[in-house]
Amino acid sequence: MQTNLKKNKTFFDRVLQIIDYKKIKSVNEFALNYLNYDAPQKINRLKKENSKPSYDILLDIVNKFEEINPKWLLTGKGEMLRQDTPCQSSQHHIIDIEGGKLNTLLACTKACAGFGSFLDEPERLSELPAMALPNAPLGLNVAFQIAGDSMFPTINHMDYVAGNKLNSINEIQENLVHIVVDKELGVLCKRVQVCPKGFKLISDNPQHKVIYRKHDYILGFFKAFMKLSENFIRSDIFDRMDKLQTSVSRLETTLTKQIVHKKPKNTHFKELETSDSN
Repeated sequence: MQTNLKKNKTFFDRVLQIIDYKKIKSVNEFALNYLNYDAPQKINRLKKENSKPSYDILLDIVNKFEEINPKWLLTGKGEMLRQDTPCQSSQHHIIDIEGGKLNTLLACTKACAGFGSFLDEPERLSELPAMALPNAPLGLNVAFQIAGDSMFPTINHMDYVAGNKLNSINEIQENLVHIVVDKELGVLCKRVQVCPKGFKLISDNPQHKVIYRKHDYILGFFKAFMKLSENFIRSDIFDRMDKLQTSVSRLETTLTKQIVHKKPKNTHFKELETSDSN
């Protein structure tokens, strides 16, 4: 189905095309009955010039209408309908580039540096490469490349940590690993604790100090669900443990030998006394 670029210049234009294609009566019905929104304003506000959809809206439409081409929905390029229809039982697709088979976007260190702009402009997510991860959760999944040693030994320098976008701070699981997108600090990989005035971001590496951030500085949280690493070398903490265990074993062996071969100091005298009495 070839689309007219003049008719899908804006995201709202493309929503209208989907409504027409599905023979839905109105935008209100589309929002209330198909996307299950509490109010139609979430869609109607996109009529305004330069209005941009949130990632929630993008995901809701892609998940509801599996035959719609996600790339077309994001950019207006290509055809509205996908050339391959996904299996109805598949629930692990997100906004993707390759027709629903990929479920996790990849953000290298360069992309991480400006990832806040991707959350502000969800249509830019199509610029990121994507991959398929087993058992990936529903929603927006991104594998972030983590630079530095703040989470060592749990996460090594340049490992990827895949996270699922949280819709609310109430979904944060305290003390577990999260990806934090901060307005000033960029992408951080930390354990998170919720505080009255913000968040406490904790590193696994004790050499790194705890970071406190207010709510206003946080653009989003991603709950980590998988680590991708090219580092198969064991961390030095395990090497030190092995060396310590080896040293302890040698010490035990040495002490055992000394105890077996060493006799009490008065043993010789007792033997002499016994000999004299005889």
